[in-house]
Amino acid sequence: MPLTCWYSNVRNNVSHTVWRAIARQVASEYNNRCGVCGGRGDRHPVECHEEWSYKHGVSDTGEKRYVQTLEGMIALCPMCHKVKHIGFAHEQGLLHEAIGQLMFVNQWDEDQVSSYLRLVWETWHARNEVIWDLDISALSRYGVRPDGSEIQKASSRTTAGYKRPSSEVFLLNKKRT
Repeated sequence: MPLTCWYSNVRNNVSHTVWRAIARQVASEYNNRCGVCGGRGDRHPVECHEEWSYKHGVSDTGEKRYVQTLEGMIALCPMCHKVKHIGFAHEQGLLHEAIGQLMFVNQWDEDQVSSYLRLVWETWHARNEVIWDLDISALSRYGVRPDGSEIQKASSRTTAGYKRPSSEVFLLNKKRT
């Protein structure tokens, strides 16, 4: 998720009660199993993860428009969720665990992981160059009317003071033979 989109997500746009209801519904749809690896966490089986697309185009007035669109939700075990937020996993000191899960699930070697993480970094960096509008209309699938009372104003938290990690944090060191 681009830095400019942090806190512009479902969780910060609905009440805690609505978020918990959505998370329970998603977990139930996946039978409390991870939608990627089929596993479950120790403390809690799965976490609700938002799936987004990022598109750009031109508005009716001719202005460039960038839209972060909610495509749906997926239940993920805590380790697969860390992979989806690998930069955050790094911030938490859990990068190696997340990389291990990425390698295990995809049956990748270190070179494949390094290539993938370079691409992730480049994509993240490019998406940080613009401000994204938020489209959460897909919440209707979960019984939430995006124009209704379930939606609240996004959190006032900002990314001020955040220090972007260097690209090196996403690259694996090759084993020396």
